[in-house]
Amino acid sequence: MPGDPQRTRLSVLSQLYVTPKLRYTLPETVFTPRPAVRAAVVSMIPLEQPLIDSNIPWKFVEGFIRSGFEGRRKMFGKVLKGLGLDSVDWCQSELAVDLGDLSRMRAQELSTKVWAQLIRKAYSLQ
Repeated sequence: MPGDPQRTRLSVLSQLYVTPKLRYTLPETVFTPRPAVRAAVVSMIPLEQPLIDSNIPWKFVEGFIRSGFEGRRKMFGKVLKGLGLDSVDWCQSELAVDLGDLSRMRAQELSTKVWAQLIRKAYSLQ
C-alpha cells in the first residue's frame, strides 16, 4: 500500500503487471536455519490490461523504479533530477493535480497508478 514503510521496488514492479494475492504464511519452524522474517506464498494473477504499455521496455521500467527506491528517504524531486529529468516540470504537470507537490514525496508514498503515469511520461521524454 502507498505510504507503507514496507513498500518496496518489487511490490511496485509486480503490481504494474499482476494482482498479487497472499495465499498463506509459513511458520519459521519449517526452515533450517530459522529465518529472521516470515515467509509467505503469493499467487500472481496477470492483469488483463497491465498498467505499463508493452512498448515500454522492462529494463526502462525496472531501472526507473530502482532509481526511485535507491534512496528510501530521498524526496522524489531529487530522484527525478538524478535521472536527468526536470522535476519542476513534473511538479507542475497534470500529475500534480492528483498528488500535490511531487518533489516532496518519497517513492514508497506513490501509488502504483502514479508510478505507471511517471514511467509513461519519463519514457515519452526520451
